Amino acid sequence: MAAEYGHLLDMFRVKYDGGNTSSSSSSVASTHRTTVNDVEGCLEGNPHEPYSIALGAKHTARARVELRPCAEKESSEVRVNNVLLSEHFDYIQDREQVLFPLSVTKMYDSFHITATVQGGGRSSQSNAVRLALARAMVPFLHESLVEKLRLAGLLTRDPRRRERNKIAQHGARRKKQFRKR
Repeated sequence: MAAEYGHLLDMFRVKYDGGNTSSSSSSVASTHRTTVNDVEGCLEGNPHEPYSIALGAKHTARARVELRPCAEKESSEVRVNNVLLSEHFDYIQDREQVLFPLSVTKMYDSFHITATVQGGGRSSQSNAVRLALARAMVPFLHESLVEKLRLAGLLTRDPRRRERNKIAQHGARRKKQFRKR
């Protein structure tokens, strides 16, 4: 089983290196980034089974994603809070948001994805899972695919927050009604 996953990782790294198989495996292996996700994955589970863990957030929604490469001839599975993606996110827009990092890198059937998300609304939750998924994919991807994710804005957290209510006003911007006389 460990040989299957090693072969899968080599396939990801060599496939997007431009086709040079003679020198690409050594150059790609030397330029592959070691991240906290690599170390954390090896410490928590089977050291021969690579996987990555990442966190994402949007407003008050927080998501944690575990990403495991699929073995050969195995279909991928996406679970959110221990239910299938289509059961957790009813709207198609939310499902497309979650799967957007996979569509940018064209790796639809490459990973088993397990997400845990809490807080926020449905849109915030889908965006939090999307950010966590993109961050979890980074250790498995080649530099060019990571750059595609970065250019698509998938590795950057959305910094916008809800504006606070001001005193002597009805809301953040709404003023009290003006009375001329």
